[in-house]
Order: sequence, then C-alpha cells, then structure tokens
Amino acid sequence: LLCGCDHMRQKSTSQKRWIAALIVTFIVGTAVGYVYAFYAPVSFTPAMERSAMSLVPTAGFENVRVDASGETIILSSECRQLSFDVTPDQAFSIALALQGQTHSRPLTHDLMNDALKHYDAHVIAAHIDDSVDGIYTAKLYVSRVDEVLKIDARPSDALALGLRNGVPIMVSSQILDDFGEKTC
Repeated sequence: LLCGCDHMRQKSTSQKRWIAALIVTFIVGTAVGYVYAFYAPVSFTPAMERSAMSLVPTAGFENVRVDASGETIILSSECRQLSFDVTPDQAFSIALALQGQTHSRPLTHDLMNDALKHYDAHVIAAHIDDSVDGIYTAKLYVSRVDEVLKIDARPSDALALGLRNGVPIMVSSQILDDFGEKTC
C-alpha cells in the first residue's frame, strides 16, 4: 500500500503516516487475536457446565422467575409465589441484573462475579433452601475445574449473582408450601 502508487503520491506525509499506522495496528491486532485463540487458557464449556449441574440438587426444588418491585423481590413458580424485602442497594443490584444492565462503576456483585471468573470459577445455580426463624437462607453453587462448591449466601446475594450469570434460580418446594402465596 505504501509502494508509491499514484493515489498515494497525492496524499500528504501526515496522511500517509496515519494510513500506515492504521494498517500496522490492524495487522498487529489480527496477529494478537490469532495467538490468543491458540494459546488462551481453557475456558468453561457448556459440556462442563452440564456435568457440574448434575452435582446440584434439584429434587425438592422448583425453578422460579424473579421479579422486583421496589425493595420487594418476588419469586414465582407455576402456581405459587414468594416475596420478601431487601435493602435498597440489594434491590438496585438485583434490578440491574434483571434488566441485563451494569452500573457505570462495578457494584459488589459485579466485583464478586469478576473475582470468581478470574479464578475460573463459574456460578451454576442459586437456591433458596431454608427458613430459620423466619429468615431465608440460600446456597450458591459454583463450579471450578473438577469440583462444585456449595457456598452459604444471603438470598439477595445468591439472586444477584445467579441473575448475572443466567443460571437456574430455585426455591425449596417446602418454603413455597409454607410461606408462598397460591396464585392459581
């Protein structure tokens, strides 16, 4: 391209330098992309995720849809729903995750999610599994290499991280029976 062709002779020196820089940037970027594609660390694949999911309990749990109304979180299954209140900052984080949006600066759940991914750990499920003295408890299931970790969490944190990762959100059938509202 910089061979002295007629259209290049008409360009000013600064234009030639700009075009040359653009071409070099494109070539270097393409080369870096190829190198990364061949030498990138092994990433979590859907097959690994399916395998890890087999280690997450599903008996006695129901998949739920998550909605938020102000500081109230609503978890709905087919004919029941469970609602509970969270703090304003938790509600904001969950609402952003529901909308698939991010804040201009990382929120706590974004930071935690990034830290997990940095260590090649992947959130694979979020369960609200019990109620102790009227307070719901939750577990976050995280897969890393060849193990699945079950991490005790607040329901709001499990929801915020689960939603950010698009994983199943499940609630104990017993909790839905005991504390849920029938909707049909």
